Amino acid sequence: RSGAYNFDEEEINEIQQICLNRSSSNSYMVSSGRPKLVYARHFYYTKFPLLSEYTYITFVRHPVDRVISAYLYYHFSDRESIQSLVPSEYKGEDIEVCVQLNHEGCTSNLMTKYFCGHAPYCSSGSKEALTVAKYNMKHKFVFVGLVEEMEVSLRLLSVILPDVFGKMDSSFLPKINKNEHSEQDRNITALSKLIIMQHNKADMELYDFAVTLFESKVQKCLLKEAYNNHKFMV
Repeated sequence: RSGAYNFDEEEINEIQQICLNRSSSNSYMVSSGRPKLVYARHFYYTKFPLLSEYTYITFVRHPVDRVISAYLYYHFSDRESIQSLVPSEYKGEDIEVCVQLNHEGCTSNLMTKYFCGHAPYCSSGSKEALTVAKYNMKHKFVFVGLVEEMEVSLRLLSVILPDVFGKMDSSFLPKINKNEHSEQDRNITALSKLIIMQHNKADMELYDFAVTLFESKVQKCLLKEAYNNHKFMV
């Protein structure tokens, strides 16, 4: 749901073969010493037993902002491929209703599921799911950036994986997509945001955990100047 992929055994094997063969429309070769491959796609945390050496990188954003952005995108996008994902009877429904009923575009605790993986309990937002998500984030992801701290995140990424991202500078800052439908247009109020937080408690805790890990890595990777002169979002 919400743009992520659940992989079965056949699909996992296909991805492993893509990485082993260094070829896919979703992959990018990096020419620096030994050939490396970046495989870019939205999918829940997955183990790849045939790959002896791989790691994960990703970005996260504040859960309230994520839900609002996804709601506006899924419910008011002009793209036919997106319109088809939301049943017509739910199209354009109030965000509070969308969140409370866990409809497409308002999926609760989606970040926790991404980091937790494919197990049934990963969709629950439970303590078990959150514990696994935190473990994977800390031990299986070499880099977790913050959308709210994009420039510092990219600098950190260039230090952590210099062979792949070492040449990045401010010119690599991505274009920020702006949804043409604003929060005000769709009556997204302070109460709406409170309801989102109540239905995404696991994600809220996981995001705070991500911020803590991020700040720690910034310090450890000798970006002290950026750290000392920058107020982090919490």
